[in-house]
Amino acid sequence: MAGITAKARAAKTRKDAAYAAKVRAKVEKREGNWCRSFADTGCNGPLQWCHMAGHRRFETRGLPPEQRHSTAWTLMLCAKHHADYDARRLRITGNADGPLEFTRA
Repeated sequence: MAGITAKARAAKTRKDAAYAAKVRAKVEKREGNWCRSFADTGCNGPLQWCHMAGHRRFETRGLPPEQRHSTAWTLMLCAKHHADYDARRLRITGNADGPLEFTRA
């Protein structure tokens, strides 16, 4: 039988996952099947979730789901552009719910 701490942790994990799933569904609808970076060039590589700086998973661990997950800082990028962003070869500014500016570093 699981202890009280394990049950509480599991409940928190389920709540976080449910909230994240709602945010991801909204992002998928907004983004469609295209990489958001340089979308006008027709980039259509395999898509990955991207969390903008300050809101990456390791930076938000332990926060309530409402603070941890948002469409404002979650977007879809192809694997190449996501790697470029993580390696700081690509800068993204703005709010993902509106216009974003992509510049090469």
